[in-house]
Amino acid sequence: LIKTEYTYNKTKLTKESSEYFENNYTFNDIGNLTNLTINGVNGSSSHQYVYDSYNRLCIVVNSDSNKREQITLNYDNNGNIRTRVVRNMTTGVTTGRAYTYDSSNRLTRMNDGENEYVLQYNGTSPNPSLLKKNNVPYHIYYEGKRIIRINNNQYFYNEEGIRTRKVIVNNTNGAVTTE
Repeated sequence: LIKTEYTYNKTKLTKESSEYFENNYTFNDIGNLTNLTINGVNGSSSHQYVYDSYNRLCIVVNSDSNKREQITLNYDNNGNIRTRVVRNMTTGVTTGRAYTYDSSNRLTRMNDGENEYVLQYNGTSPNPSLLKKNNVPYHIYYEGKRIIRINNNQYFYNEEGIRTRKVIVNNTNGAVTTE
């Protein structure tokens, strides 16, 4: 049995610890998480979080013994993430994603420099009916909010809404695989 201890200030968890780990949390005056340090049997890491004047997360700095990276998020006037840039401060490699939205704030395009994803919607539905990855179409079908089919692949759920089975149909030879 592992005993875990929790420490709180007036309203926030500030520390959780056991014989295997210790996590420390720091918050700013309005309750946003600003620092997380994790010390465990497999090493330690630290995470710093910076927010803009609208309390949106805009910078994350993750550090551990193997790497240090900075993630920067930029937003449009509606609060949608416009760009996400990840800079590996250890290797100097930078990757990014750009996002585009329609007038209903639905994601319509994402480009990560290698792949372009385009989403199309039927009417005012919040769920995309078509996803194109590098111009390869994936038709998406729903039952309520659950995806039940993408092209020929089918998805099954239990009463709690947890996906229990995925049936994959190979479009080339018709072979069926169940996950």
